[in-house]
Amino acid sequence: MKSFRVLLTGAVLVIAANAANAQATTGDLVAGISYSNRYGLTGDLGLEINDLFNGSTDLQLGYREGDAGSELSGAVMMSKALESLPFGPGSKLLFSMSGNASSWKVDPYSIGHAEAFAGVGAMLGENGRWKAGLFHRSDSLVAETDGGSPGITGYEGVSAATGAEAELVWSTYASADPTLTGQEFRFGVASTFKADEGRNWTSLNASGDITVAAVGTTVLHLGAGAGQISDNTGTDGIHLLDRYFADGLSPRGFEWGSAGPYDSGTGEALGGTRYVAGTIELIAPLPRPGLSAGVFFDAGAVWDLGPLAGGAVVDDYGLRTSAGLSLNWTTALGRLQVSYAEPIQFEPSDKIDQFSIRFRADF
Repeated sequence: MKSFRVLLTGAVLVIAANAANAQATTGDLVAGISYSNRYGLTGDLGLEINDLFNGSTDLQLGYREGDAGSELSGAVMMSKALESLPFGPGSKLLFSMSGNASSWKVDPYSIGHAEAFAGVGAMLGENGRWKAGLFHRSDSLVAETDGGSPGITGYEGVSAATGAEAELVWSTYASADPTLTGQEFRFGVASTFKADEGRNWTSLNASGDITVAAVGTTVLHLGAGAGQISDNTGTDGIHLLDRYFADGLSPRGFEWGSAGPYDSGTGEALGGTRYVAGTIELIAPLPRPGLSAGVFFDAGAVWDLGPLAGGAVVDDYGLRTSAGLSLNWTTALGRLQVSYAEPIQFEPSDKIDQFSIRFRADF
């Protein structure tokens, strides 16, 4: 059975260096195609309308469909400049909600997620910015396979959480071009103060990326990240929808959800409450504009389900590593990312996916 997912995510805090003046409403209709190992080939159609109501509201709608399923999404973001308040230059107040309905064959369960966020943020010097605010989330989960893991079916039903979050970002990158030098550091903290069972938690996440000149025109990219989500009660464990999952990108060479806790009876990924990830990559531009190639070494792990571990659930720490080659091609239409990774450290239960491709082109 295909899974059906309804997703409402909020809280995109837009921070501008200068307060916005009255602007004319603009809109863009975008069509394209995309491909990923997880969802296969899809066709995409999107509509973006900016500066509604004198520049205070943006609207985004999107739809994509392929052999593996379909997805419909939408978002509304409202902002207000806070020039007279001492939050820093370019500060704004924003409330946003977005929605997503999807059906993908690869999902073992369907979820419905609704979220509202209200917060403030501002610039910190030329390269830094911060945001902080309150959120409310409400979720439903329904298992889509008969005889699925109790680690999934045990979370069927509706749950909610209300809390606060904050994020600090410092970045000198001018664009997403992997051959450009720069630095970026992120730190985020969030905690719920009113929540249903399994959703009373505190999370900490930190990451850093540095790209420096190496030999000739090549650059060396170093990246690392870590996170932990802790049960505030010490007894309930962390809800399935709040855990970390290995995303197939770090380390490369493993399928989504692999390289982490799983049910040994069903093979289904269950996610974990801690993760680490790191990469070292040497990247060189190729003669064709926007084209570059690299050689990399990745490492990462997801682990620890706390009181939920035991029985058929395997959640031990096990660092996975891989090495391989990458290719990036950025054009005016979109970006192609290809990698071939050979796993070095892995567990027998891991699902290997040596060749990965991510591609999106807009027309």
